Amino acid sequence: GAFALCIASHVAQKKIENESIQFIFICIKNMSFAWVIVALTTFLVIANPVLSWLGKYVFEIYILQRIPMAVFKSVIANKYLYFCICWIVTILLAIVMKKVEFFINKLLTDLINKLEKVFRIQYGE
Repeated sequence: GAFALCIASHVAQKKIENESIQFIFICIKNMSFAWVIVALTTFLVIANPVLSWLGKYVFEIYILQRIPMAVFKSVIANKYLYFCICWIVTILLAIVMKKVEFFINKLLTDLINKLEKVFRIQYGE
């Protein structure tokens, strides 16, 4: 159903010349395509170790990707080298951030546990 809607919206969008109506069909096409992808991923299990590893670091990669891009934009002229360097530096930053996050989480957990013990002793729970 959603796949057919996606195809039909694409065909309709290409045939209609009115930009406002084209925009509506583009929105329908994009939403139905996203729904198809979500529906497929609920039924399919993709057991790829690279994707599994990236899934653990996807948030860190997302929030850190712009830093190397801004730093190396004016330094590296070759676009392929720029892409590779940015990708490698982003992955390294993501790994470091995950380790720092784990370390801070452990420190805070230990601190909370110690505070709970102190308050139990003081207030007699």
